[in-house]
Amino acid sequence: MKLIALYRTFGSANIRFPEFPGSPFMAKPADGPEASNALTIKPDRPTSSGQYGNGSKTTFKAVAISEDVTPHLADIPVLETKRLRLRAPLALDFEPFAAFRMSDRASGVGGPFTRSEAYFQFGELFSHWVLRGFGRWIVADRQSDEPMGVVGLWYPEGWPEPEIAWSVFEGGEGKGIAFEASVAAREFAYSTLGWTTAISLILEDNPRSFTLARRLGAEFEASFQHPALGAMQIWRHPGPEELA
Repeated sequence: MKLIALYRTFGSANIRFPEFPGSPFMAKPADGPEASNALTIKPDRPTSSGQYGNGSKTTFKAVAISEDVTPHLADIPVLETKRLRLRAPLALDFEPFAAFRMSDRASGVGGPFTRSEAYFQFGELFSHWVLRGFGRWIVADRQSDEPMGVVGLWYPEGWPEPEIAWSVFEGGEGKGIAFEASVAAREFAYSTLGWTTAISLILEDNPRSFTLARRLGAEFEASFQHPALGAMQIWRHPGPEELA
């Protein structure tokens, strides 16, 4: 797993966009042939001096970027494995995300859900990073950037402790994607965030996740009753010392 640094700050507005080599989402200067696509930002609350609270001008061009990029509320790191890129969600990821959440395949995460519910759940991918300082990534193919699932660190209200969580979209199962991405997420939790332990909280009727948990070296620890989701199982991952 490789952690790459991926954010540039533009001027005093502190607006950040992801950038990584070879990506269609690389930020570009707002000059030259790409300038027609530059993002123009017009804050709507000037101070008496004609500037805005952060000192930026009334209007300015930040960068010329692909329309697929979604501005981020937190610095979400990007992890890379041999086949995968774990990155921040983009607006275009919502359709495959919603398709999964609305399908019977989402039964392992409490679904299926309505499209409206899926929309709010998609927003949680961003907000959890803001509230907790860690979260889940979109798992994308390194070559095509096609979204293939959601994997990462998850600690919502009502959970007994932070967990390694995974779900894979249609077409991504059976390829070891959840395993590869979960290993990277766990390594990030241990080596970067300093976690000393981690669990995965799995619904009792999700045998495929039990199999994956075992493959990751996790062991069943205890039963857990969630007030909304019902009967679940706590699986304890090996700690950083055991994996060294």
